[in-house]
Amino acid sequence: MARKFPGSLWYASMAGSLAIAMLPILLAGQRGPGATTMSASVTEQNVPSESISSNPFSTTEPNTLVVALIGTDGPTSGGQRFTSVEGGGLAWQPAVYSNGRLGDAEIWYGVAPTPVVDMVVTATRAFGGYTGFLDVETVAGIDPAHPVGSVGSQSGPSGAPNVSVAIAQQGSTLLAVANDWDTATLPSAAPGQTLLHQFPATYSGDSFWSQSLQTTQAAGTAVTVSDAAPTNDRWNMAAIEIPTPTPMPVPTPTPTPAPTPTPTPTPVPTPTPTPTPTVYDGSSFHDEFNGPMLSTGKWAPLDRTGDASNGEQQCYSPSHVSVGGGVLTLSTDASTCPDGKLYTSGAVQMRSFSFTYGTIEFRSKEAGGTGTWPAEWLLGTNCQRTNVASADNVSPCDWPNPGSDEIDIAEIMGHDVTTVNQGIHSGGNNGGCRASTSDVSQNWHTYQLVWSPGSLVWKIDGAVTCTQTVGVPSTPMFMIINTAVGGSGGGPVDPSTLPQTHQVDYVRISKL
Repeated sequence: MARKFPGSLWYASMAGSLAIAMLPILLAGQRGPGATTMSASVTEQNVPSESISSNPFSTTEPNTLVVALIGTDGPTSGGQRFTSVEGGGLAWQPAVYSNGRLGDAEIWYGVAPTPVVDMVVTATRAFGGYTGFLDVETVAGIDPAHPVGSVGSQSGPSGAPNVSVAIAQQGSTLLAVANDWDTATLPSAAPGQTLLHQFPATYSGDSFWSQSLQTTQAAGTAVTVSDAAPTNDRWNMAAIEIPTPTPMPVPTPTPTPAPTPTPTPTPVPTPTPTPTPTVYDGSSFHDEFNGPMLSTGKWAPLDRTGDASNGEQQCYSPSHVSVGGGVLTLSTDASTCPDGKLYTSGAVQMRSFSFTYGTIEFRSKEAGGTGTWPAEWLLGTNCQRTNVASADNVSPCDWPNPGSDEIDIAEIMGHDVTTVNQGIHSGGNNGGCRASTSDVSQNWHTYQLVWSPGSLVWKIDGAVTCTQTVGVPSTPMFMIINTAVGGSGGGPVDPSTLPQTHQVDYVRISKL
């Protein structure tokens, strides 16, 4: 493994920014029009810095999408991110990042509605004093209301770098950025894929690269961006889908109108019958929480301590679970538990329902405050009976092994109320994403997980935010809704920010 020198005053070599002319990149294996990306600027940063910037470049057409593909070294404690991207007066949006292994691979985007001259894109690191890579790509003529499609992220301790994206449009283009933390080894793209730019950073001993893939598969298909080598190093990879711009239609000349014929009496249409309401049979589960109290036939309110292995500081009490006004409410406050813990909260789990593969959807407003840890998640049915009484591994529960594994649909950690953790814990696989959205403690959001054999696709408010194709559970699971306090996920607790509520409008599950 290459040594790291975070924050060092010494550096081995000096490298400026490498400017690339704005020339179209012909994507390998392209069929049909696709999205023509233009490489506007590439920065190979071999000197530690707080930020990384592009060279000046200009856009020439209206509604041009500007995509920043960013890779960076980071501290050995992990957690490297980019806190902001600025440039050209655009409203920059974070799309996806991958930092499950050391360093970070991250994608941001902005839309230039009118041409911009001498734009400089600057990305600022959460942990300064590191080297990195910035590839700015542009696509002209996009739909400003839907500039990007799906995203995906993946990390690995070894093996060929790869990330899968459930594409939203056939014929779209995937752009990806990756970092290899261990060695400055140049990558080798998989057949049919194109390496755009690559940078072996001699100072840090990392390598960074960007690549593209032209899709031909139908919408909804999981398409994988991947490399053939290296296979022995730690890596992060993030990818974004760029829909094919729709050509502007050529106006058709208006024909000379023909004489207006005598109108024929319009027949009275037959009234359309009222649709039959959806019947939820044994293959589905739903709870709209419209009754006066929790349906204990569907849910079991937990009455026990929290998870000691996570260092949680709460107990769960049925007194902190209620249904009213069409919502399920879990309350969290500073009240002493029977075991002496200082906080009491609410949690429910499915009493007997479980499923393997299908779509689960719920609408929720998560708990806020400092130190809460709200989540909606799935757990293997080996734990369904024992979890009511204990969070410990009591046979047959053996977390996180298959049958006792976990899928996090929405998990809010460390008071970061604009970031939603989505991922899996199954055997040795711990893949996932961190999706950005508006404040989940102040706004209602709709969350969805589509679980298929070998595939997991997460959505927030209808937009795909994460896909995983490695370590996907294949045995029955049940749902848990809870708010933990403190510990490894909640962090330090400020009791002055309590009480808090965690509300769910509905839960709907359709089996595959």
